[in-house]
Amino acid sequence: MRQASLLPDLVVRPARDGPLILAGSPGRLRGELHITNAGAERASLHGFVVRKHDLPAQPAAGQLGGRLPPGASLPVTASLALPAGTPAGEYHATLDIAGHEIDATLHVSSSPSLELTPSRIFIEAGVTSVRLVTRNTGNARLTIASYARARLRRDPDLSPLLSADTETEREDTAVDAIFRLPATVTLDPGDVQVLDAEVEVGGDIDGDRRFLALLPVAAATLRVIIGPATEVPDKKPASPPSKPKRTRAT
Repeated sequence: MRQASLLPDLVVRPARDGPLILAGSPGRLRGELHITNAGAERASLHGFVVRKHDLPAQPAAGQLGGRLPPGASLPVTASLALPAGTPAGEYHATLDIAGHEIDATLHVSSSPSLELTPSRIFIEAGVTSVRLVTRNTGNARLTIASYARARLRRDPDLSPLLSADTETEREDTAVDAIFRLPATVTLDPGDVQVLDAEVEVGGDIDGDRRFLALLPVAAATLRVIIGPATEVPDKKPASPPSKPKRTRAT
């Protein structure tokens, strides 16, 4: 039996010709509707429900808001959140908007995402062993390469991501930080793995300054901070100033 309409005087249709399309990453699919209030009273919209679908999991209620005076007609944005691991692809669903059913096509885009713990490490020059917890929080399979490298930058401000464009402000050095794993690692959506890696910083760097390297780890970035050396090399004591020679008056 067809469900009774909660707002029978609404006319709900896609904003453009053709089917209603909701598109985006799993966290937020969006699409445009055109809604007309053909009744004599103000109508308020408060979300929608997915009645039928071929998705791998039941989504939560969708977001849809608007107030329409009698006779008003306006475009409304509908948004739907799916589980983060929903695979990319095309799906079909029936949406219930205030009792009006409308067919929709859902275009879920690929959204690779990797969570690193820790995501920032403080090390000294040389080879450092690092244990990382990796979690695939996106909807695509990820491959973590066994080798990656990034150039060190001088005196970074640790808050922003060093977006300066001029060569002077970037101050790239001639030294790389190198990331190594025993083998390539693959993570499916939702997978969690603990990785034992090495980070190597070699070459001749200024031991009195601080450096930053942004190492690519699949869809994430490992921020490696190399601080000033903890051991200060011995310095030769400065020679005492020589006394000026006196000249004998003649």
